[in-house]
Amino acid sequence: MKYLKFPFQVIKNTFLNSSIQSRIILFFLTFIFLFSIAVIEYIHFYFKKKLIEKLENDLQNLVEISYNSVIETFSQMDQGIISYEKAIEILKKRFNGPIESLQIILNKDINNSLIQFFNILDIKINTTDISIIKEDNKIKAILIESLGNQNIFIFNYNRDQILLQFPTNLAEIIYYKFINSTSKTQEEIINKYKIRFIRNINKASIKIGKDGYVYIIQSYNPEWLLPNTKFPDDYTLEKIRERFSNHFKGHFNSNEDYKNYLNTFGKTPEEQYQYINNYMHSKKKNPDPAIAIVHPYFEFVNLDNVNYKNIYPVRHIVIQKNGFYRYPWKNPVDNKIRTKVAYLKHFEYHNYNQNLHINWVIGIGAYEDESYFIVNQIRKNLYIIFFIFIFFVIFLYYYFIRLNLIKPLNEVIEGMKKVNEGNYKIRLKVYWKDEIAYIASTFNFMVRSIRKKNKELENYANNLKEMVENQTKQLKETILEINQLKEIQDGDYYLTSLLLKQLGQNLVHSENVKIEFFVKQIKEFEFRNKRGEIGGDICIARTIFLREHPYIFFLNADAMGKSMQGAAGSLILGSVMESILERTIQAFIFKNYSPERWLKNSFMELKHIFESFHGSMGATMVMGLIDENTGTMYYINAEHPPGILYRNQNALFFHPDFHFQRLGITEESENKEIIYIQTFSLLNDDIIIFGSDGKDDIKLKNGNINHDEYLILNIIEECEADLEKIYRKMIEIGELTDDLSLLKIHFNSKKVHKINKHDKLYFLKLKKEFKLNPEKHINDLINFYKNNPNFTPCLKLIIQYYASRKEFTLLYNYAINYFELKPADNTVLYLIFYSLYQNKHFDKAIEFGERYYLRNPTNVNLLVQLAECYFKINQFARSEYLIEKALNLEPENEKIKRFIKKLKQSDRN
Repeated sequence: MKYLKFPFQVIKNTFLNSSIQSRIILFFLTFIFLFSIAVIEYIHFYFKKKLIEKLENDLQNLVEISYNSVIETFSQMDQGIISYEKAIEILKKRFNGPIESLQIILNKDINNSLIQFFNILDIKINTTDISIIKEDNKIKAILIESLGNQNIFIFNYNRDQILLQFPTNLAEIIYYKFINSTSKTQEEIINKYKIRFIRNINKASIKIGKDGYVYIIQSYNPEWLLPNTKFPDDYTLEKIRERFSNHFKGHFNSNEDYKNYLNTFGKTPEEQYQYINNYMHSKKKNPDPAIAIVHPYFEFVNLDNVNYKNIYPVRHIVIQKNGFYRYPWKNPVDNKIRTKVAYLKHFEYHNYNQNLHINWVIGIGAYEDESYFIVNQIRKNLYIIFFIFIFFVIFLYYYFIRLNLIKPLNEVIEGMKKVNEGNYKIRLKVYWKDEIAYIASTFNFMVRSIRKKNKELENYANNLKEMVENQTKQLKETILEINQLKEIQDGDYYLTSLLLKQLGQNLVHSENVKIEFFVKQIKEFEFRNKRGEIGGDICIARTIFLREHPYIFFLNADAMGKSMQGAAGSLILGSVMESILERTIQAFIFKNYSPERWLKNSFMELKHIFESFHGSMGATMVMGLIDENTGTMYYINAEHPPGILYRNQNALFFHPDFHFQRLGITEESENKEIIYIQTFSLLNDDIIIFGSDGKDDIKLKNGNINHDEYLILNIIEECEADLEKIYRKMIEIGELTDDLSLLKIHFNSKKVHKINKHDKLYFLKLKKEFKLNPEKHINDLINFYKNNPNFTPCLKLIIQYYASRKEFTLLYNYAINYFELKPADNTVLYLIFYSLYQNKHFDKAIEFGERYYLRNPTNVNLLVQLAECYFKINQFARSEYLIEKALNLEPENEKIKRFIKKLKQSDRN
């Protein structure tokens, strides 16, 4: 440690002894450097992930298209329209294009080897037909006149062998001769000449990227593959040990089968693991086949032992059969290893005569880096721009610091030196209205006060009478100053009111949601013939985008205290909220939050700011987000009066309307509130009104304060929710005793989804029949939904059907569509999470589970399942936090205790 202490001490002393300018520049550059790198890398990571997901979707879609094409082709074969051979040829042309060329390997005796090759294919040529083309005394090509005037190109393969590449016409002739020959002849040609047909994938109907093509490989099952397992995931040493510890539960129907398995493949995990390794790396004479049925480069070739550094991709493909498979690969022309991603689908077929059995794996693969190549280029360009920007900022910032900080500070220091020398006539220049300017002004005031006191003492000593006269004159001046202070106070009120107006703005521009404010502060003032008002009520509304989806933010708050104290609370609340909104608009990470998470984070930030005042400042408020398209409202009420719904000319309070503690109340650590988000679905033409206490605290004309909480409902109904009319009605009834603020939300969607009367009657009939016999009428219900995709009652029945049958993939597909139309439905939100959880899509499940948790944080089942999702992706800290929450709610739950035990075991490992 003593060797590390010395350089650290040197850096510390250098930094502390350097100038303020150097320290500020160093801090600023370090911050902007780290921040910019983080932003660039995050952007790169995000878009790279999105492009890889798009590539995976494209691969999956193309394999599905290919799969359907295979089914369609074999359907024609079943009907007798085409033969099996014709079906294979159709698939090869469709997926990999027509024959482009052919390659074979011969020995140095070209003429005889070539004649033998053609003789095997029953194509007769003579030595005299063969012409050799040379260039610079090197053989470049061969011309066979009897087979057309097309060159057969020659490549040096190695010292003893040459590689021949045939043109298209000759390749097609040889191809049809080859496939019509006997299997023995085909095997001879493959083994002796290493024949390889090459197709033109650019003319294929289905392809992706530069070299992505559809291929079909003959599948097989190795003898050691257990039921309910898959390779290679379940054949690591850890997985084998786990099966041994569970006594292979679920794999064998009888104890005898279990014993035979151990005797054959090994009685310990290590023996079985060694057996599998030996099997996979064996060079058997007749290994399990992985024949390329359809492939642009490897037709009729056994690819079982094709590998890169002992990774056998084709072998893994035919074992896995379905889903995505990633593997590293390096072609001879490549300089580095690249990752390939492939999507696979298993196809099995028996014809009607049962004399043809097909067991294929259909797949398509592409290089991952090609999908996000453009993102890598953008990242490089961003770094170049960033370093140019840094250089420019250093240049400008240097002069900015000198002008705004160093020069004024030096003048302050020089002034202090002169005062120490007894010069009280010094006066500093005040350049700007900032902190240093405040120091300079205070310094001038201090020097002026010292000079004044010195003069007063001198006068007092010289002439007492003159001093009395001066005191009288000073008293008059004091009275004048008091009047001036009154004007200054009114000026402060005026400036504060301007700030409040600037913060409390309605910046909503929406076709579906209209926001209106009405604010009347109780404290009024006059400043230079300008009348104004000041108080603690504030309203804010603004449009923001979360996940590229428009939301209307609204806030209505009432800060504690009268006039300046209340205004100070509103200024703090409005300023913090303005910062949060601007941060959301500017920063990508906050735009990607769900509405629940954004709302809770914003509320907690406001809560922490007010708690820092230790009870000297507080506020009640309601804040929320409205989905502009669906009318779903997410909101939090912090001890603010309940909202009022005006629907069908009737006004009523929200019931129940849960209230959290007001801002500014410091909570004890054991007594912390559970903050969660409430939701409400607005119907078309609904109006919501939020207001402060001022709407209820009316001093009636009889002198009493109003205690009827339902009075405001009657006023709203009478005034038809018009804010100006509501205020005038209040003034008629009595006198305001507190600040008044009203915030009105009017949802009037231009897109109202309705179905016609005929369809509605048909659905009611179908609903009754479906409840009697769901299996019979589920397809009718799905067809009705396809014709009416926005009719949620139908979609809800389909969701209930698949939920009851635990068909989680279909349940997710329909539930996510419903959730887009009705985001406030907590039941469907949980079903989306649960279906992803059951299908082991843990990353996506976490997203919806967290949203449900923010709405209902006391659901124990959700907490346990969400904790398990985090456990599966190795985020143990979050998993432990959630399971402890569940344990606090149900301390005796055995399932929770078992999960905690598993968590502790993972920590030890």
